[in-house]
Amino acid sequence: KMGCTSQSKVLLAYQTYMELCEVHVLKDVQYYYNKDLDIIYLAATDEDHELYVPISVKQSFTPEWINNIHQYLSPSGETRTFNLVIRDTDGTCVMYKVTNDLIPPPSPEATKKRKLSEEKRNLIASEIKKKIPELYDEAICKKEKQ
Repeated sequence: KMGCTSQSKVLLAYQTYMELCEVHVLKDVQYYYNKDLDIIYLAATDEDHELYVPISVKQSFTPEWINNIHQYLSPSGETRTFNLVIRDTDGTCVMYKVTNDLIPPPSPEATKKRKLSEEKRNLIASEIKKKIPELYDEAICKKEKQ
């Protein structure tokens, strides 16, 4: 439906979509296809609006190719980043943040805040995971009582 005829590109996009939703717990993940560049890219929201371009580990690419993608994704020339998602057939995935300029690293306070937020998210996820069997058993008991 999107226009992409490459099953491998669709599969890479699907795997990336699932990882963004399930592993990184990003919201509002959308996919798009650019016919001129023949790429599927994804947009997702966490704290920022991020773009992801999945490619195969076997695909060769050049700085010119990356620059073309960057120009398409940020046409006004502002410093905009995208994430190059390099995937292998075994499910291994590496993400590289690509910019058209050098970006200063986050401040120590911002880094600390991000780590605390991630720790809190992981703690909540682990607590929910621990409670799932208990909640499941409770739901079955309530259903049997009805």
